Amino acid sequence: MDNKATHIGLIIDGNRRWARNNGVSIGDGYKAGLIALENVIRHFAGSEVKCISVYAFSSENDKRSSDEKSAIMKVIGEFIDKHPDNVALSFVGDERFIPDELLKKIHDFNNDNKEFDILINVCIGYGARNDIVRGARRLLERAIDTLALCQEEGLSENDTSKQIDALFTEEGFGKCLSTSFLPPLDMIIRFGGEKRLSNFMLYEAAYAELYFSDTLWPDATSSEIEECIQEFKKTKRNYGE
Repeated sequence: MDNKATHIGLIIDGNRRWARNNGVSIGDGYKAGLIALENVIRHFAGSEVKCISVYAFSSENDKRSSDEKSAIMKVIGEFIDKHPDNVALSFVGDERFIPDELLKKIHDFNNDNKEFDILINVCIGYGARNDIVRGARRLLERAIDTLALCQEEGLSENDTSKQIDALFTEEGFGKCLSTSFLPPLDMIIRFGGEKRLSNFMLYEAAYAELYFSDTLWPDATSSEIEECIQEFKKTKRNYGE
């Protein structure tokens, strides 16, 4: 079939269990996970993979201890500071779940190098259901603005209805999601042994291929991801046909 894995989603689970198994702190577990991510990025930069969305911190993760959340945010901050020049970064998620210091770093971040080999989309404070609700709110706001403009221009009720209806499509709704700037999601790989999406890119995953690995994320290798990509290339994607 020779599908191209342009956009991969990674659920990088198992950092805490890896830390317990190796007798180190949870913070060290997340640091090991960062090293694994950096190795993966170096491997795939410049390949057919143009975007990797990483589930770094979910909105549900906010229920974890303050020490663990601090460790996660510290690792994300270090990644922003030290990422390679040929790698572009983007961020999606609900800013209410991001501490002020890291949020400022995200707001101040700029992809100075416009020629990059790969985009790493960091999902932080992200939850798919929350993003869908926020997207619905954006769509409603656009409909209200469109209605006001149509009334200002004196359009007929029929023409106004057509313009409003044109907003309420799958394409129109997709443009209201925080992920609207990303290429279509081709596949998701979840590490850590669990077989669920855990509220990760539910709308975008409608036709994505799903792969699950028992490997804890800090032990993940590029070769294992390559195996999933090779399997993906052989998959017939029918899109419901």
